Amino acid sequence: MRKNFINQIMVLLITLSVLAGIYSFVIIPSVKKEEEDKYKNLLQEQTTDYLSVLVYKDKTILIPGTLINETMGDRFEIIKVPKFCLIDSSISDFSQINGMTLRYPVSSGQQIAFTMLDSVNPLKNGDERLKEFKIKSLVAETVSQGNMVDIIVKYINGEYDVVVPNIAIYSILNTDNIDDQNKRSVYYKDEKGYYTVLFAVNEVQYKDLEAAAQLGELETRLYISSGQMPSDKTFDYNRFPSQSAVVK
Repeated sequence: MRKNFINQIMVLLITLSVLAGIYSFVIIPSVKKEEEDKYKNLLQEQTTDYLSVLVYKDKTILIPGTLINETMGDRFEIIKVPKFCLIDSSISDFSQINGMTLRYPVSSGQQIAFTMLDSVNPLKNGDERLKEFKIKSLVAETVSQGNMVDIIVKYINGEYDVVVPNIAIYSILNTDNIDDQNKRSVYYKDEKGYYTVLFAVNEVQYKDLEAAAQLGELETRLYISSGQMPSDKTFDYNRFPSQSAVVK
């Protein structure tokens, strides 16, 4: 009786061992392979189609209200990304954003989408022309292409007038050197410490700026949000300050 009982126990143990072996070496690998194949196929489906998207590559953060123009094209690049990595309303070519303004900040490596942009162009009348001006201050060089600024004239007595409010900076003359801190080209300054800045101005703005430059130093004030109201123009072409107020 005892021998039969031991034999039964041995048969049971052998059977369990065989079942465990089958489960470990046949069933589990089979299930694991099925799961692996499932996720491999899913990943392959998602990555089969790579799509183009426009990405901002410059190190300088673009602030809200920045006007995008053709001089900024080298600050963007088109890359290929898997379809599942693409953001909604993505843009695939720089020409699609040229002339538009930013609603939100944009930093290096960020994909560009239509939801970030506003089609309102500060060049409202269409009669503007590009002209360079000598500017004394660029807000500690935080100003960059596309930023919205006020152009003010500062007199020697400390007073100032707003000459052209809420205008976009089209371009700033650069040198061949690189600013390691801001990761951009160093702005060019002449021997008198003036920057050369390009603006799109109409006839009235051109005359005002030319007159103001004879009366004081032109400076900029940077708008920090696209929602800020434009400043009031206070400079009057027909009303020059007293001779004691102007810079010779």
